[in-house]
Amino acid sequence: MMKSTVKFALLLMGVTTAGTAAAAVGDGVNPASSRESSSQCPPHAGTKATMTAPVKGLPYAGDKGFCSLDEYLAFRQKLGATDRPWYKLVAPGVYQLVKPRVADPEPQHFSRGQLAEQFGFPRES
Repeated sequence: MMKSTVKFALLLMGVTTAGTAAAAVGDGVNPASSRESSSQCPPHAGTKATMTAPVKGLPYAGDKGFCSLDEYLAFRQKLGATDRPWYKLVAPGVYQLVKPRVADPEPQHFSRGQLAEQFGFPRES
């Protein structure tokens, strides 16, 4: 019973045994897994750099690294399903911090540039 409950919980989180194995080998189907295994990210648009290291040490991410702000914001949005704070796009380039566990929080808005700076991603030109 406990084993099936754990499998069900993992399934809800989008984790499968096959997906974990595929991610571990970087099969090309999951580009994020390939980047993690190589510890490099493609260059950011508008820069002359070749490859960069993923940004690590971000809130709620554990030891996972992210190559872009969009990748990190998508990760945080998925965590919103488990009552974790996430950022909702409310207008072009404007995000609102969503705090599911706080009743009627005062809205907090951030520009894309502010979030990039806050989390250590390069600002886009």
